[in-house]
Amino acid sequence: MRRVSWTPLEAVDHFVDYLVVERGVSEHTVAAYERDVSRFLSHLEDRGLALRDVKAQCVEEYRAALSGAGLAASSVGRNLSAIRTFFRFLSREGVVLENPASDVESPRRWHRVPHALSVEEMKALLWHALREARDKKQKGLRNLCMIELLYGAGLRVSELVHLRISDVDEALNLVRCRGKGRKVRLIPLAQASMDCVVAYIAALPVSKRKTASDNWLFPSQNGNPITRVAVWKMLKGLCQRAGISKKVSPHTLRHSFASHLLDGGADLRSVQELLGHADISTTQIYTHVGQDGLEEVHKEFHPSP
Repeated sequence: MRRVSWTPLEAVDHFVDYLVVERGVSEHTVAAYERDVSRFLSHLEDRGLALRDVKAQCVEEYRAALSGAGLAASSVGRNLSAIRTFFRFLSREGVVLENPASDVESPRRWHRVPHALSVEEMKALLWHALREARDKKQKGLRNLCMIELLYGAGLRVSELVHLRISDVDEALNLVRCRGKGRKVRLIPLAQASMDCVVAYIAALPVSKRKTASDNWLFPSQNGNPITRVAVWKMLKGLCQRAGISKKVSPHTLRHSFASHLLDGGADLRSVQELLGHADISTTQIYTHVGQDGLEEVHKEFHPSP
C-alpha cells in the first residue's frame, strides 16, 4: 500500500473535506468531530506520538482519561466515534496501516426515556395555538403551523427552520424535509395540519409566497430562516400561556409524535421511517415511553388470583 505523509493539521483538513464532500454529514457533526479529533491529536503531541505510532492501548488510555475527567458516557462515546472514523479515513488514504480504534469499545450508557406530552396536553397546546392564530393573524398562524409540523410530522427543529415553501405538496398532503446527512424524506400530513400550513402560506406577503427555491417557509425579518432559538422561545411562551408546566422544547413535540403513534398501534419500522432514524435501535427507545398503563392491564387481564 502506498504510504502518505500528512502533518496532523493536514490530516484534519483532509478529514473535514471527507466528512463534508463524501459523507455529507451535518455542519454540527463536522464541527464536533473536528473538535474531538483535534483534542486527541493534542493528546498525542503531548506524548510525542506520530499518527502512525498510535496503537489500541493509546486509544484505550485516552478513553480512560476522558472518563476520569468527568465526561458523560455519551460524550466519551462521541469522541471515540470521531477518532474511529478519523483513523478509518487515514487507513483508507494510506497514512496509517490500520485503525487502532476499531476494537476500542465505547462506554455503556443509560438510555434516557424521551420526555413526551400526553395526548391531553398536546390537545391543550394545539387548542391554545389555534385560538391565538385567530387573534394574532399571521404570527399566530405561523406559530400554529410550526406546532402542527413539529408534532404532526415529527420534524427536528433544524428540519423545520430549513423548510421551503416548495417543500409543501398540498395535492399529495406531503412535506419534504432534509434530515441528518442531507437525507430527504417525505412525510404525510393529516388534512387538518395541511390546511393549517396552506392557510399560513396564503397569509404570507406576496413577495414571500412564491414557490421559488430560495423562499423559506419560516423567514425571519432579515430574510434568513428563523432561528432554532426563536422557535424554542415561541414554544416556551405558548406552553406557559396554555397552562403546561412541564419543561417543553421543540424536540419534546417530536418525542410526542413518535410516542403517540406507537401508543396508537403504529409499527416500529414505520415510525423509524417517519422520524428519519438510520438505526431502529434509536426508535426503540420510544417503546419505553408508553409503558405507564402496563401494570393496570396486567392487573385487569392476568388470570392470577
